[in-house]
Amino acid sequence: MEVKSPTFKEAFSFWVKLGFVSFGGPTAQIAMMHEEIVERRQWISEAEFLRGLNFCMMLPGPEAQQLATYIGWRMHGVRGAFVAGGLFVIPAVFILWGLSWLYAQWGTVPLVASLFQGLEVAVVALVAMAIVRIGKKSIKSKGALGLAVGAFSGALFFHLNFLWWVGGLLLISLLMKGQEPSQKIGGEIDHQWRKIGIEACLKFLGGFAICFSPIVAIGLIQGWSSLGAQLGLFFTKVALLTFGGAYSILPYVSQEAVHHFHWLNTEQMIAGLGLAETTPGPLIMVLQFVGFMAGWLNPQGGSPLGMATFGAMITTWVTFFPSFLFIFIGGPLLDRLDSFPVWERFLKWISAAVVGVIGAMAIGFASHVLMVSGEIQWIKIVGVLVALWGIERWKWSPMGVVLAGAIFGWLMAAWPV
Repeated sequence: MEVKSPTFKEAFSFWVKLGFVSFGGPTAQIAMMHEEIVERRQWISEAEFLRGLNFCMMLPGPEAQQLATYIGWRMHGVRGAFVAGGLFVIPAVFILWGLSWLYAQWGTVPLVASLFQGLEVAVVALVAMAIVRIGKKSIKSKGALGLAVGAFSGALFFHLNFLWWVGGLLLISLLMKGQEPSQKIGGEIDHQWRKIGIEACLKFLGGFAICFSPIVAIGLIQGWSSLGAQLGLFFTKVALLTFGGAYSILPYVSQEAVHHFHWLNTEQMIAGLGLAETTPGPLIMVLQFVGFMAGWLNPQGGSPLGMATFGAMITTWVTFFPSFLFIFIGGPLLDRLDSFPVWERFLKWISAAVVGVIGAMAIGFASHVLMVSGEIQWIKIVGVLVALWGIERWKWSPMGVVLAGAIFGWLMAAWPV
């Protein structure tokens, strides 16, 4: 295939459009980029697209946004990366901010409350289907099934933190034989990759210092116990640990934000996930909603909307800025990184564990939605089953499921059972 490099103006126009239509989660977003950039426009080759995709799947953070950043960097360098990666999320930032304000301001009004009850039903169905789809890709052996069952049991019965799985599986993968790179990498002898790796780490630390400097300033000015500093510290850690996509980190974020920091409650967390499904961009935008609600419910003497916006901005900054660093530093090393099987093993194992953790999270969400004050909500169970049928039979998109959930919520309010 002959590659036709676009002008910066042509690429800019495409990234703007993609930012407003990238619904459906990472699978749909990656498929959309492949169709437009590889098949129709032929801006990069199939091999280059797959190399970038495999690389981004190894990184923590939103893989679709990182793939857009990588493609932009390949075509137009640093400015192309900032345009592609930035425009992938900027429309969602403003749309989700508006939806978050609507929820915080009027979420208790009966008509609006019924809409969000319907969204909760949609979220239960979407998470259930996510388990099925991720499971089909991740569980292909008895060992993977054992990991999934272990992670499910640990999260559901022992409340085992997901970070233990990340750290434990990474350590085991590092200790196994075969993790060393090949003797020659891209024509260079073995010892040179160590020097290159150290240089890359130093560059990353420099870039990370830029990313983290606003949080340091907030901590020094407002104190490290202030809401802004707590949000910055927590979501920086989250940004560096989101292997396996947004669903893999949601149980951890939900556990910490709801039960440890008390920034919001379980019902609000579920509503945020539903709102994130309605916006373009990565599903991990739900973290912005958590930051918004943390500021809204804890204004600390200021304006609720002002503090909520401040919390949303901090969360979004530390969530997405590291993704650019990974591409700028890791992109040029892509040929060399291919020689590390340790990452391939780790991602394979963690993907299986993610299925189990999501399963435990789904049960927690479903029990909260489908049982109120000890009474089973049969009408909501029917709604979940209808949504699952629509996804499987009629191929409803996540956006379609969310809209159907909103309509279902209004119907429940209009004709209570």
